[in-house]
Amino acid sequence: MTPDELLAYCGRNGGARAARVLGISKQCIGIWKKRGFIPLPKQYEIQVKSDNELVADNFDPGRDYVAELKGRVQQAAGLTACR
Repeated sequence: MTPDELLAYCGRNGGARAARVLGISKQCIGIWKKRGFIPLPKQYEIQVKSDNELVADNFDPGRDYVAELKGRVQQAAGLTACR
């Protein structure tokens, strides 16, 4: 998704509304617009909060992102060696 898609989805005062919902500053929204992209973790958050009306780039509905993240966290903590 692009910053323009997010702002269009949020409607009037989209930047302020999006910032409030995402718990970030309006300046962050402005930076995303200037750069032309939204960081992928925020795209996933927006996808969830928009009830899949906005979809993250490269989102694969068959992939278990949570399990992958847990595996990476456990590996980084050295917990996988304890199994």
